[in-house]
Amino acid sequence: MSEHRYEGTWKLPNIEREQEGILFIDSEKGIIRLKLFIMGDNGWGFAHKLKTVCPIITGNLIGNNKITLVDNMVINRHEYLGAYTEVIVQVTWAFWGIHYLSKDEIRYNKYSVDMDGILNWCNLCKFDTDNLNDYKWVKSEKIKVKIKDNLSINFIPVCKGGKGTAMIEKQLQLEQYIEIVFEYTNPIYLEEFIEDLKTLEMFITVGSGTIPLRRNLYYYDDRNKMFPEVSNIIKPREIYVGEKQYSDGYETHSFNMLFGLKDIVSENQLPISRWNEIGEKIKPAINLYFSIVKYDDMPIEMKYLNIVQALETYHARFKYNDLKKYKKHVLQLFGCKTIDDIDEKQRNAYFDVTQSDENITYIILKSRLVDLINDDFRIHVNPVYTNGKVIELYDFIERVVDTRHYYTHYGKAKEKKAFKGIDMEYAITVLMHVFEYHLLIELGLPNAGAVGKLYERHQKLNNWYTQRCCKDDEENS
Repeated sequence: MSEHRYEGTWKLPNIEREQEGILFIDSEKGIIRLKLFIMGDNGWGFAHKLKTVCPIITGNLIGNNKITLVDNMVINRHEYLGAYTEVIVQVTWAFWGIHYLSKDEIRYNKYSVDMDGILNWCNLCKFDTDNLNDYKWVKSEKIKVKIKDNLSINFIPVCKGGKGTAMIEKQLQLEQYIEIVFEYTNPIYLEEFIEDLKTLEMFITVGSGTIPLRRNLYYYDDRNKMFPEVSNIIKPREIYVGEKQYSDGYETHSFNMLFGLKDIVSENQLPISRWNEIGEKIKPAINLYFSIVKYDDMPIEMKYLNIVQALETYHARFKYNDLKKYKKHVLQLFGCKTIDDIDEKQRNAYFDVTQSDENITYIILKSRLVDLINDDFRIHVNPVYTNGKVIELYDFIERVVDTRHYYTHYGKAKEKKAFKGIDMEYAITVLMHVFEYHLLIELGLPNAGAVGKLYERHQKLNNWYTQRCCKDDEENS
């Protein structure tokens, strides 16, 4: 049961009298809702005095606990025959243990989050054993990474469980996870921290191949000192978030990862600095790529369109978006003075009839994909398959383009050229691998094995594809 309910009284903006109500928090579904009960005949009038958007609502819960609800929206009002009026409020954030008068007060130097699903990515701790009867928890020191001028992040291994060495227990449960502490030189608003957190989560997802799971989110307020008389230690207080998470917290194996935390450290923290530098520029392409990872139940056609668009967007923003510059690049690549001097096969790939048309003033999709998949012939995505057979790389790219055009410019003639079924799955994965390769290069991680990992992943994909084709042939024979 992930839903918890808290009864108490609630103070609303511009309304003197506190109202009774129940707060519902469902951490799994990411839902926070407050149900208010306005008693008496004047309840309906009162309910309509309440503004639709309430920046701050404070609550006194049974048990003498305080809470502040932030960014609230009234989503329903209902009168029960004059006896009382029920008001439902949807909540974005809930701050445990404190009352705020306005959002301007919610600024801190320090936040933290406990995360599952990143143990292998961080590689900071593990349960080890020399024999089946002697287990121990092995951990490394925390790793501190400077993200930008005003922000440093600490990755700290944590192990919890047990009740002390002197206890005799029938069962002992231990769990390990990573605590990530965000330390700012100047206090920042919650929204800014959440933006930094989501940027880090996306960075980890790209590296690990899986979305991390937030266990708990905390803020550090100077008023919440653990022992005010004798210590300056600030006790973390929990933040509840009204946002669904798209993660089960499962770990991924290190051999499936593009890079890990220690790759960042070994490269003098360049990758994460670079991630912040290119963040806004690459965001549209990353969001398209990330949607495929995040929404596993997304229709396959949407996955296909998103990864093709991600590559096209990336090429336009980081490679070439000017046809004259692209043409100059192609001529330099082949050491030719004119397009006609280029070998026919390469010319038809990089600068085909459509691209050569004087009425075309932009770089077409086929040209962008050829440029990315070859990357000036630094990588070699071969062999590639379609219909259970090896296909020429440039013919494969033609099919990629034809399939995109079939879904965006429907026509019966295009249908025969479009990928379907297992070929569609295969093409999506090939294109994702190409995108990941270029992302590693952008992050300054070629030494982490950008080319090697692309090759290794492509070979695994081809093994999967050929085995599936053989299985299908056996079932159909």
